[in-house]
Amino acid sequence: MKTGDMVGFLRIEAAVVARHVPNTAWFLFGSAAVDITSAADIYLLIMCSVDEDAMAVRHKLAELCLKLPLHLLLMTREEERELNFIARQSCRKIYPD
Repeated sequence: MKTGDMVGFLRIEAAVVARHVPNTAWFLFGSAAVDITSAADIYLLIMCSVDEDAMAVRHKLAELCLKLPLHLLLMTREEERELNFIARQSCRKIYPD
């Protein structure tokens, strides 16, 4: 799958998940943020409002994680602010626009 195709696919998945768990933000990080086609694994940060939302997102994506080399990092917005993870890891936002 080409870079645009995989990113587009992940954006569609994010929109589907957002119907059940609104207010999430999705970011690629690691080598996938630079060039997803050459990345061996896809590292995805998903920010949620509360811990319960993170558990719901993980449940919604469980099957997809079995099909793709997808590694999820779920954290609340508060946790991200404390860690400054997005800036420190040069994350690439893919959802929402």
